[in-house]
Amino acid sequence: MGQLTLLVSKVLGFAAVAEASTGLALLVVPSLVGQLLLGQQLAGVAIPVARVTGIALIALGIGCGPATPLVGMFVYSAVVTLYLAYLGFAGEFFRGAAVARGRSSRPPVNPSRAGSISRCGSSPEILSIAFSAIERHPFAFNRQIPRAAQ
Repeated sequence: MGQLTLLVSKVLGFAAVAEASTGLALLVVPSLVGQLLLGQQLAGVAIPVARVTGIALIALGIGCGPATPLVGMFVYSAVVTLYLAYLGFAGEFFRGAAVARGRSSRPPVNPSRAGSISRCGSSPEILSIAFSAIERHPFAFNRQIPRAAQ
């Protein structure tokens, strides 16, 4: 029975190293791993998903290897929470890469209407400036706007 336990321990150790290595590769170079495994490079929202998968594989390697499964789950929960919070504050998860680089996904204001008044009583130019400010600060829409006294 001792040899079987030793064999299981070695197999589990090898699996832990393999999982953690794959997870680290997904975390650092997700597009390359996607190219090797799937035959296509990853793009868009697939990159954060691949990185979360990489974090899960690293946590699995920690839980199956040197530490207890509880430590692996704690590592996964903590690191994924931090990563998703980073994505939320950086805005890459909710906005495309073009917006994150400073290019707006909204169409430019029509110059012929730049001075005209729209139906809501605001100039399209002012609305464009307001929308670009909101795009730069993705959590600005969560703030409560005081209502006018009625």
